[in-house]
Amino acid sequence: MVTVLPRRAFIRAVSARLAWFGENSNEEQIESFLSALNIVRGRIATAPLAGPIVKEDVGHVLRRRIFPRPLPYLGYHGHTRARAAREITEVYLVRLFGSGQDREDIDMSGWPW
Repeated sequence: MVTVLPRRAFIRAVSARLAWFGENSNEEQIESFLSALNIVRGRIATAPLAGPIVKEDVGHVLRRRIFPRPLPYLGYHGHTRARAAREITEVYLVRLFGSGQDREDIDMSGWPW
């Protein structure tokens, strides 16, 4: 299994979602979001090469994971380019978006974003 590390932008996005839930919803929705986040993180750790490629360059790949239904979130994760999952030791959680949210372009030269 690989190490999954959240980056600052991902942590900020999760914190913003939790703050919104705290003001606009109930504890059950917060628990559902956190549970889904753990599921996505676990799936990335066990299968880092899964998920469609969003962007890539010579040395790095950026992929997208959809949160379990009914949550409308997309998690973006990046890793160094590899031919097999066993070659990947670290994966970075780099962005979290709502499914209908405008997505900023990620500059691949800023690894690890």
